[in-house]
This record gives sequence, C-alpha cells and structure tokens, in this order.
Amino acid sequence: MKTHKIKSLQQYTDIIDSYGEYGYIFRGQKKTSYKLVNSVSRYLNVKSPHSNRILFPSDNDLIRKELDILRLFGSEYCRYTNEKLVNKWEMIATAQHHKCPTRFMDWSLSPLIALYFAVEHYDKEDAVVYSYNSDAKWIDELNTDLHNLDPFTLSHECIYIPRHADERLRAQQGVFLIQPCIDTYKELNNNNIERIEIDTNYRQFIKQQLYTMGISSKTVYPDLDGLGQYFKEFHFEGI
Repeated sequence: MKTHKIKSLQQYTDIIDSYGEYGYIFRGQKKTSYKLVNSVSRYLNVKSPHSNRILFPSDNDLIRKELDILRLFGSEYCRYTNEKLVNKWEMIATAQHHKCPTRFMDWSLSPLIALYFAVEHYDKEDAVVYSYNSDAKWIDELNTDLHNLDPFTLSHECIYIPRHADERLRAQQGVFLIQPCIDTYKELNNNNIERIEIDTNYRQFIKQQLYTMGISSKTVYPDLDGLGQYFKEFHFEGI
C-alpha cells in the first residue's frame, strides 16, 4: 500500500490534487495502528473485556449475532422515531450511524472531512487518512432494487449511498463501503488504497488550518452538540 507522510494541509491537498480524477472515497482514523476494518469485525476472536471468554470465535458466531442485533434494532427503532426503514440496507446504515457495530464501513466523499476525523482528537501516535479509488459498484435507492440485494450475501464490493440520511451524515458526505461476504471480517487491503499519514506533532496545526477552511465541529456535527464543541475548542482551548 502506497504511503505518504504530511505535516500540513497544503501537503495533503497536493496529494489529493495529484489524483486528478473523481471516484475516490476517504476515511480518517486517529491512529495508524488501527486496522482498516468494519466495526463488527473488531469483535471476531477477541476476548470479552469482562472475562477471558472469546464471545465470537468464528465467522458464523458473529454473523448470527449481527442478524440478531439487526432484528432487535429494527423492532426497537419505531419507539424513537416515526420514520420507517424500508429495507435491510437502511436498517444497517441507521444502526451503524448510531454506533451499533455493523458490517458497513464509514467513508466520506470529502477528503477534508476525513482529515478532520483523523486529527480531531490528540493521540501520541500518528493519524492516517485512507484514500480509495474503488472499482466497487455504487448503489442507491433510485438505481438499485435493494429489496432483492442482500448485504449478507454479496459477492462483490459495494459503496452504498443511503437515502435515509440525517443532517450529520449529509454534512459529513458519508457513504458506506461493504465488502464481499467472503471478506466481511478481513482487513480491507487493495492496490487502489493509499495511506496518508499525519505527523501527530502537527495535528493541532492542521486542525487550525481546517478551521480556517470552514471545516470544524460546527460544520461536521451540524447540531447543538457540534456548536457547543466548536465554542469549547475555539474560544476556550485556543484553536
């Protein structure tokens, strides 16, 4: 996997400009050591934090749990909103957006949003943005019959653009990457992926540059929580 190293927003945008074409998606992670996996995969063959027992020793164990949780999420969902989820894709996307582990991996169409997520919080380790020029099939509600396409039996990689998107997802230009079922619990590794590593000593500097460009907690999280975080960071913490 090709790797770049940066210390400024200018270096970052130079790399993005060098791609010279559309179709890329981006994902920011605050640590370079974090694997490029979907959120549910992190529980495969891992010991419970409360015991030495491995809860999901096999793929089949984890798939069964995924299906159980989605069924429960769907039954509980109607208690919190009048909006209806019309298919399994919308249900998984909504669950993922509300912090439930799923096989959908969050990406963004915006390289600046991905960079913000990478540098948002301080860490001793370098941060990273992944850029992916995927040849996956792009699917959405208008052009795909999602009732006849099961995300649990995919034979090919897909990028899903959800119809059922709230303000945060729209502001973050979010899309979801879904791997083929045979690779669901494996780390994403593809020749079309590049790593852009951010020197952790320059996180704050790059975050300040992003604020100058209008990318801040206020725009990434367009609600009262984001506004409060913006005032905290900008006026009390000196961004």
